[in-house]
Amino acid sequence: MAPLVPGVCAGLRIAHRKASISSRGRIGILIATEAGALVRCESGKEFPSELDVPARALLVAARRDDMEALEEALAAAGTAR
Repeated sequence: MAPLVPGVCAGLRIAHRKASISSRGRIGILIATEAGALVRCESGKEFPSELDVPARALLVAARRDDMEALEEALAAAGTAR
């Protein structure tokens, strides 16, 4: 949802306490995707749409260069691929 907020280009969510992004977090993915945002998981692949498929990180960006910045931040946090 972050890229839909005026002045915000990207957002990163990491599931530290749980094994995966919550179903609440995943609902925003549908909205962001419909709005044209790029939505990826920690592997760099498209975020899984199925609720039972685990994903430790959620990256949402308005543009490709913003997504690259998120991927760098994720790698720096030690959570990437």
